[in-house]
Amino acid sequence: MNKKMRVVATLTTRAKFHDCLKENLDSLTRQFDEVYLGLPYESHKGIKYKEFDHPKVTVVKLDEDIGPCCKLLGALIKEKRDPNTLIVSVDDDYIYRKDLRSIFEKKRQEDIDKGVNRVMSFSGVYMKYWNFGMYGLNGGWHDNDLFIDWNKEKKLTTIAGYCGCAYPANIFKDVNDYIDFSKKAFEKHDRNFYNDDVVISAYLSFLEVEKVRIEAPENILKGNNNNIGEKLSPEIKELYSTIYSLRDYLEKNNPKKYTLVIIDLIFIIVIILTLFIIYYIYKMK
Repeated sequence: MNKKMRVVATLTTRAKFHDCLKENLDSLTRQFDEVYLGLPYESHKGIKYKEFDHPKVTVVKLDEDIGPCCKLLGALIKEKRDPNTLIVSVDDDYIYRKDLRSIFEKKRQEDIDKGVNRVMSFSGVYMKYWNFGMYGLNGGWHDNDLFIDWNKEKKLTTIAGYCGCAYPANIFKDVNDYIDFSKKAFEKHDRNFYNDDVVISAYLSFLEVEKVRIEAPENILKGNNNNIGEKLSPEIKELYSTIYSLRDYLEKNNPKKYTLVIIDLIFIIVIILTLFIIYYIYKMK
């Protein structure tokens, strides 16, 4: 008989709380066993965090601010490393649909039955580290399958945290291991502090944990609109730049996809035609 799964949500927020934070938390407390909100005493800019209270949320005070990477700290501090505990990280500026927990819980139970530990997301990026570092030739943007991949669950280089990511609790080491790794990652690129998806993904690669994009139901983010919160999503150039800065970690267990992007195929055809023309001109002399 399967042991009952414990599923908790974990997040952080900025010193200036979003207007929709209460709605965000309400959408989580209705379905998760526990909701952790990690709040530093003071932001990295020296701004004091105000006291925050929600009757069904556990506020976890953090000694230091490691940016959006704080989102995992509440659960990592409070939860045991139990394979039957699933940690779901979310963002603070979205209202989540009522079956977010059940979707992840069902998939995690399937993984437990198979003896597998994977991190699941509904979105993410696949990056390949060749083709001269040209953006268009190196990967797929969030949710755009530029690769010919018939698998329902796509292996990822980096997860996307805005729609929720699910982590088996037993994959993590001590919380200080995560904090130390994050700080080292920040030294690699000045924007890594703000790109938690990339830093967390690199940490998962360091732990040799697979990241997959599972099929997402429609409207996974209910009530989301451009007026909710401050838009901080990185542009494509910044995202690729930060991913490259941590390639020593991400490349180690990056999924191997040998199929070609259409633009790759065009690039190769152009090279072949150019060589053929050069050869033809040389022979005509």
